[in-house]
Amino acid sequence: MSAERSEPEGGAGSGRTAPEVAADDPYDVEFDWAGAHGRLASELIGRPERGVVVDLGCGYAPHAEVLRDAGFSYVGFDVEERSLETVRGRGFEVHRIDLRDVDTTLAALDGVDAAGREPLVAILAIDVIEHLVEPHLFLERLSGWMADRGAVLGVSVPNVAHRDVAHKLLAGRWDVTRSGLLDHTHLRFFTDRSLTTAMAAAGFDESARADRPAPESDQSWPRRHPFVAADTALGAFLRSVRDRVDADGDTYQFIRLYRPATRTCAPTLVTASGTEPAVFLSVVADPAGGADSTDRVRDALRAQDVDDAELVEVDPRAPAGSAIADAVARARGSHLAIVGAGDEPGPGWVGALRDTAGGGGRVLRCRAAELVGAAAPVTVDGWSELGDLGGPAATVAFPLDAVRALGAALDEALDDELAPVVGLLLATAGLCGVRETDEPALARGVATSIDRVALDRRLAQLDRHPFLLPAGHLGRARALGGAGEVAVATGAGAAERLDELERANHELALDNAWLNRELAAVPVRLARRLLRRPPSRPR
Repeated sequence: MSAERSEPEGGAGSGRTAPEVAADDPYDVEFDWAGAHGRLASELIGRPERGVVVDLGCGYAPHAEVLRDAGFSYVGFDVEERSLETVRGRGFEVHRIDLRDVDTTLAALDGVDAAGREPLVAILAIDVIEHLVEPHLFLERLSGWMADRGAVLGVSVPNVAHRDVAHKLLAGRWDVTRSGLLDHTHLRFFTDRSLTTAMAAAGFDESARADRPAPESDQSWPRRHPFVAADTALGAFLRSVRDRVDADGDTYQFIRLYRPATRTCAPTLVTASGTEPAVFLSVVADPAGGADSTDRVRDALRAQDVDDAELVEVDPRAPAGSAIADAVARARGSHLAIVGAGDEPGPGWVGALRDTAGGGGRVLRCRAAELVGAAAPVTVDGWSELGDLGGPAATVAFPLDAVRALGAALDEALDDELAPVVGLLLATAGLCGVRETDEPALARGVATSIDRVALDRRLAQLDRHPFLLPAGHLGRARALGGAGEVAVATGAGAAERLDELERANHELALDNAWLNRELAAVPVRLARRLLRRPPSRPR
């Protein structure tokens, strides 16, 4: 099995010079400290152990001299005779091994380990496992072989969830290339999550990572395609959404070190097909309400007209943000609701929210029959979908898939500067939209106190990203603007323009009302003047 490299063909990547590629073989690359070979070599050199390094699928092994100079003994395994001849000619031990034959591979490792030389300290698989038909079975056997030997496994794989690939896939493009992220010989594809799952299932624990960034990859073309170009409105929006999910939007290769784990798991690279959530609504009591909040919410759920909700208990002593994040991880519903201290759901609360959802993925909002609390309404001009940010927490329910998709942005939404429901609403409303019902499903609700400084700070953060405007905004702007010129913008620009138009329309309505009152009184005043005038004398 040859080590088919996932190095980019061009200069785009980490900002450093890309590896030079031989004209006849895209995998014969020069050593580069910024690439997978250099990053894994750096990880091994930084460790105190010295001994034998076996390189599975070694290819042309541009890092062999670097490891030898650092005190390691290098041994290469590969199936391609041409690359083996090259490495052998440079003075290194090599073996012709097809990694698809696991028994032969492990027997060859036994031979190296029993040769009576230095101890085995590392096995490398640089851009290899994505070329195997069943990498999970290979990795499972390898972890068992390594279990008692004290060596580490160094792995690198390309990131199929790089934003360039993701954006082009949305545009219906899957551009297989000679090498790179979508190398034509790749049989398996990995994201950070799927790689972590596969390695853990095979019996490996991650011990270090040195992932390779590439803000622009070999898939960053056509460069002016609206899905790909960073300066287009669509490209900027897609980039913003992808980057909020996790930190791997610009990761080119996952480069990791692993140690064999003591546990055993069923190996798998297959994710179960999606199923409908067990219940509609997962409910958590706001930890700020104290220890008795959970019991109060439990009683409210028992009184519901439908049996379609679950209570997710959290530690009332934990900070609100971390407690809600824990609830998000454990919830089994399609939506999540936070019941604030003093909120009293009516018996039709769950049913009203479920009927409003209609099976969709929007944020849901109902009304409270009775509103208590001194907090003044807080709205964001031009973003009417948010409604009153100071409304009762239990009037809002969030689609859990959307909350989980926030990834790294979830911590920002739940940073405790704002009430959890306010942070989640700001984070999800622009992506999901909001669907409302006029039904007062909440018997009693307590207004939420808003930290205006924290709100302004969060809005400033959001304003750095483009966001979607719901359908109908253009027609609304045209109606407000009348027959005059209407500026159509995106993001905060559209919100500001709509706000200006609304104010102008309000002022115009006041002027019209005053004018109508004045004009309505004109006939009466004229009649009174005529009655007061003396009769004219005949001439």
